[in-house]
Amino acid sequence: MQEDCHVRAYVFITNVVSEHSLQQQIQDELSRFKAELCIPPESNHLEWWKCNEVKYPHLAIFAKCVLAIPANFSTK
Repeated sequence: MQEDCHVRAYVFITNVVSEHSLQQQIQDELSRFKAELCIPPESNHLEWWKCNEVKYPHLAIFAKCVLAIPANFSTK
């Protein structure tokens, strides 16, 4: 799961750098996301992204990968 997230995140970032139209789509998603109300702190953030991945498909990929990292994650 974690390795799959890393691969998807890498592909996501590579596409952002290499494709202007994708960059614009992501910038538009980010602008819409910023304009919305904040995600309630007491909510399940992974569940929120699951429910909103159609609205923010590119941001959802990145957010779910980041949120899936355990709080006590260590590289050692």
